[in-house]
Amino acid sequence: MSLLVKIKKFAAFLLIFGFLFSCEKSGDFGFGSDDVSPVEFLVQNVPMTSSVVMLDSLLTSNLNIGLIGAVSDPNFGNTEATTYSRLNLRKSVLNAISTEAILDSVKLNIRVGYLFNTSNKEVNLEMYKLAEELEDTVHTTASSTAISEELILQGTFVVDNLDSIYSLDVSADFGNNLFELMRSDDVSITNQSAFENIFPGVAFKSLASSNNVFGINLDEITNITFYYRDLDSSGEVTLAATHALTFGSLEHYYGLALDKSGSQLDGLTETNTLFTPTSGLRYFQSGVGIVTKLDISEFQNFSEQNPEIIINSAQFSLGPIEDLPTGVNPPNTLLLLLTDSENTRISDRTGFRAVQQDGANQIANTAPLSLVYDPSTKTYKASITTFITSYYLNVFRRNEFLIYPQTINNSLDQFIFDPSNVKIEVVYSKLR
Repeated sequence: MSLLVKIKKFAAFLLIFGFLFSCEKSGDFGFGSDDVSPVEFLVQNVPMTSSVVMLDSLLTSNLNIGLIGAVSDPNFGNTEATTYSRLNLRKSVLNAISTEAILDSVKLNIRVGYLFNTSNKEVNLEMYKLAEELEDTVHTTASSTAISEELILQGTFVVDNLDSIYSLDVSADFGNNLFELMRSDDVSITNQSAFENIFPGVAFKSLASSNNVFGINLDEITNITFYYRDLDSSGEVTLAATHALTFGSLEHYYGLALDKSGSQLDGLTETNTLFTPTSGLRYFQSGVGIVTKLDISEFQNFSEQNPEIIINSAQFSLGPIEDLPTGVNPPNTLLLLLTDSENTRISDRTGFRAVQQDGANQIANTAPLSLVYDPSTKTYKASITTFITSYYLNVFRRNEFLIYPQTINNSLDQFIFDPSNVKIEVVYSKLR
């Protein structure tokens, strides 16, 4: 039997013995005297270095959420979000419209699912016609599509509750013109392709003065609906009818315009390149893809210079984080994604490789470790005992990873922290 196995068995016996006879001094488990305690328990803080990384533009194609608006922040600079979407004519369910039909109104119905700053609930929205085709391709936060000067909608509303539906009037010119095409069954709307030749899609924008970003759900609930009356069975124009042009089922994405000049991140222009802010702090910003990289290479020396110890527990903590503006909240959950000298995320089929939660196989990809935020302490914490044990035993040893917001693709969540407040505390035991 190896010495390591003997130590493990003996340590387990001593732990049980210590709980039964808890009058012993905390930290030493023995037989009544510190001098004869065979096992001692020690704590090691894993040494680490950190830096900021801006990831390659994040994929935003067909996420079923569109970010809209603009925010200005002394730490992160100016960020403007625009959502682009094709519009589904839904020709197959468009009923014949008589020449006597009367158009009552045309409304944009939208559902808001996200607010960057929840203390500012007034939303102003503008919708423009696109000036070019919105292609079926991979779109990222760096993508954009040309916008015409044709303003289809401009309106303001207050978000009482997330996921509520709000309605705004579409311009009379747009509504009447398209209704006449549908009424006459014009050749330009015989199918979706013909429709997109005259109407390639829309862009959603918001006034920069609002200093907020919101997200709309792009699905069947977000639509442009025509409300009209047509002939009933007696020939009277009284039959209420509707036809909805929907978003979400066709290509859509959001893009970001960035200006970091004069901010704490001024100079962060290259993607996947280590950047050290002059403030000494570390930064996160979802959407933009700003994350923090940690390197624990020095822990390898500890592992190799301390043979035959037992890792009892290990905890990762990040915080307390810096105070955020009123109404701005940090992400609820962070992940530890594996990276390397390329400072990129490591793909694993449909996901990314990450440190796995306790009890899971560390080479798996199905149970990423979740760092959960505690608002009372403004700190993220999680147990990473399995990972540190695997690291120590050299079963699975990775030194570089990204602290990664789970909401990175569908929000602008952000926060700042002091790198000295990132800790991996390892409790281990060894024979005296």
